Order: sequence, then C-alpha cells, then structure tokens
Amino acid sequence: MAYDARLVVHAAVELMRAAPGRPLAVVATECGVSRHTLARAFTRCGPVSPAEVRDFLMHQRMEAPMTAVPPKTIKEIIDGLGFATAQSFAQWAKRQDGMVPGAVRAELRRRRGDR
Repeated sequence: MAYDARLVVHAAVELMRAAPGRPLAVVATECGVSRHTLARAFTRCGPVSPAEVRDFLMHQRMEAPMTAVPPKTIKEIIDGLGFATAQSFAQWAKRQDGMVPGAVRAELRRRRGDR
C-alpha cells in the first residue's frame, strides 16, 4: 500500500500534540499504518524519530501544568497529557529526566525561580 510520508507524519504529529502520552502504536493505528511504517515515514521526512517528537511535545505540554499556581495534581497532569496510568507517566519521566514526576515538578519550579 502506497502512502505519502509527509501526510502520515503530519497526522501523527497532530495526534501526538493533542495527547503526547498516547502510545506510538496507537498513534500509528490512528494514522492507518503500522508502527514500523510510522517510523519509516519520519525517517523519510527528517532526522527525528516519532519518539523524539513525542518526547519534545510532552516536555512542552507538561511544563505549564507542572508549575501552575495553584498546583495541578499529578492525576490532572497525566489526564491532560494522555497517559493511561500514573505509573506509565512516572516511567516516562524517569526514563526521560531520570526523576520521578514530583522531582521533575520541583526542578521545573526551581528553574523558574519559584519556591
């Protein structure tokens, strides 16, 4: 089956932007392709992988709720990011930032100068 890599990448980025915590296998399915085809489409369009785009979008989207005043709960944050469980968010945070979500929140606030 032929596909336009640019259209697949565009659709995938929009889905990830809406809910970056969505698993890449689900993104691929929603785009009507396999996860392997999704990765190949990204490779054809540029030097970044779907996971790198998702992680970038995730960091972008999580900063505001993590540092909000009054603070958002971790449950509110994971719901907004599209993670299925708090555990999956914690695993992602640990893998990406080497910290649990509470420590990520503290670090983001420290960088902003909040106490």
